[in-house]
Amino acid sequence: MQGELSAAIAAVSQRLAELGWNPSDLARHAEVDQGTVSDFLKGKRLPRIATRSKLEHALGWPAGGIEAAATGKPMRVQNVPDVNAAKIALFVSYAADTPPEKMRVLTEMMNEVLADLDGKPRS
Repeated sequence: MQGELSAAIAAVSQRLAELGWNPSDLARHAEVDQGTVSDFLKGKRLPRIATRSKLEHALGWPAGGIEAAATGKPMRVQNVPDVNAAKIALFVSYAADTPPEKMRVLTEMMNEVLADLDGKPRS
């Protein structure tokens, strides 16, 4: 098991380098606890299946990618999802069903996302 864990860690570390990410970036993109990523990359433990799924998704790997890496199986990288694009799509779907009096809150949230995209505050 330790050899497989080491192989998975090496594959994830390589993918982080390809993306220009550090472990904190992975935790943020996967929306998992930073300690979980740290423990995994230090070889302390393999994350639970649900957490591995989130990590795989953030890395652009197919489901089961970490396990495949652990056993040395080749895999193809999928497109890394754009988190902001997902937030925009969610906003649009909510906006269609939102009463006008609640649009102010949604508009404020959308402005924050857009500011993140271009680094400029919006009013």
